[in-house]
Amino acid sequence: MGVGDDPNLRLPRPSGPRVPGVPGAPGAAGGPVGVIGGVDRADEAESDLGTPRSIGAPGPSPSPAPEGAFEGQRDPAYPDVSPTDPVYPSQTLAPLAPTFAGIATPAIWARLCGPLGRALDQAWNALRLLESGRPRIWITLHYGRIAVNAHGWERLRACSAGEEPDAATIGPRAARLGPFAERVERTRARFSRRRLQRRVVEARATGRSSLQSRSACDVHELETAELARGPLDQREWAELLMPWLVGHLLGEVGEDPDVCAGLALESRFSSEVGRRLAADGLLRSPGDIAYLTLEERLRAVHETSAFWRKLVETRARRIESFVDIELPTIFWGTPRVDSKKTS
Repeated sequence: MGVGDDPNLRLPRPSGPRVPGVPGAPGAAGGPVGVIGGVDRADEAESDLGTPRSIGAPGPSPSPAPEGAFEGQRDPAYPDVSPTDPVYPSQTLAPLAPTFAGIATPAIWARLCGPLGRALDQAWNALRLLESGRPRIWITLHYGRIAVNAHGWERLRACSAGEEPDAATIGPRAARLGPFAERVERTRARFSRRRLQRRVVEARATGRSSLQSRSACDVHELETAELARGPLDQREWAELLMPWLVGHLLGEVGEDPDVCAGLALESRFSSEVGRRLAADGLLRSPGDIAYLTLEERLRAVHETSAFWRKLVETRARRIESFVDIELPTIFWGTPRVDSKKTS
């Protein structure tokens, strides 16, 4: 079940162009901070304060510009294609399915890009894998789809399961570790699996504690700026995501109730921020908050400008165009887009 399929996560509809048949898309029922589901399946941020070494952090948001100036220009906060790891450029869409098997809105990209990379870094540290094999960029965005570094994911998966990594996935650069280094890494991982299990238990407890404390908040009583920051910070989201990611490494496919609860909580906060900004005339509808990143929300709270509506409209059109783009499950560098989906 995708985020857009859960009625508990559905919130007011964005006012952008409709994307036919896509739950959660502009003009369809879906949560403001969710993933536009049903677009690209498994075969098929840190926010701006993130750690550049391990994530594909969103770039700075565009500053308010003269009318028409933003249309068609590069959008560093929500790019068509984000930079990939210079040493290990292979990427895969499979690990984040089914929860994020679709087009991620700018809000969800900015919120989860950093925590996803941080959680994978923590798993890498727990297994004591070699630094020379660690990707510098874990998470990337390609035409709205969030991808994971395939080399790093495969090394984590193999070392977690006590298996040999798939050579076709990790790529020729991995050979630079050398046979001796490979044996050392496997040995260290074998003795560190319990350490990873303990770290997962700790993360699960910390994440649930954060959920419990923030779920008790009444969004109607909070200041708009506090709402715009969201209920969970980067560290808390990483704690929520880590058990789910490690479960996927071990072959446990499916939704994680804590991750879904975190997304529902984000939607509660986002929906109220969107309602207030729409009431102030900064957005056309509450659901348009899905098209703003965390930094942009905070700026919109304090800056009265028609720029935010124009930015929403531009991103809504771009996301509509992403729906017809097909990506392979695994790809190297920037994926080639040669075909369109057919109905």
